[in-house]
Amino acid sequence: MRTIYMQALAIVMLVSCLSCENNDDNAPAEAVKNIDGSWKVVNVTRNDLDITGAFDFTRFRVNFSEDGTYSFENYLPFIVKEEGDWALDDPQYPFKIIFREGSSAETLAADLTYPVVQGNRQIQLTFSPGCQLNRYKYVLERINE
Repeated sequence: MRTIYMQALAIVMLVSCLSCENNDDNAPAEAVKNIDGSWKVVNVTRNDLDITGAFDFTRFRVNFSEDGTYSFENYLPFIVKEEGDWALDDPQYPFKIIFREGSSAETLAADLTYPVVQGNRQIQLTFSPGCQLNRYKYVLERINE
């Protein structure tokens, strides 16, 4: 009788372990992050100090095109000065955005986060242009037209 209980317990444990297998075949794929469009500045910090009010950022725009190019409207200091190409380091799980100005072979990278804040998609770019002692964080929000 005890043997039957042991065999039944072994079968139950085996079945429960099999049902816990990690079967990622049906897991949804992470969506590719879409930053195409025109983005406005909602906040800028330098070394964690808010400097948004020090400049008029209201007219500054960064336009990320679907073809991988970017442009500016009403340029203000940014990680790059000239229009050029952009790319994400990983389209599904990006941690960096890479800029290449004009026909230059050099690239510049900014740390990237892609949160939703109060129902609005944002991109947060953190970079050090020139002087490594200064760290800027631009918080951008897509302009929905």
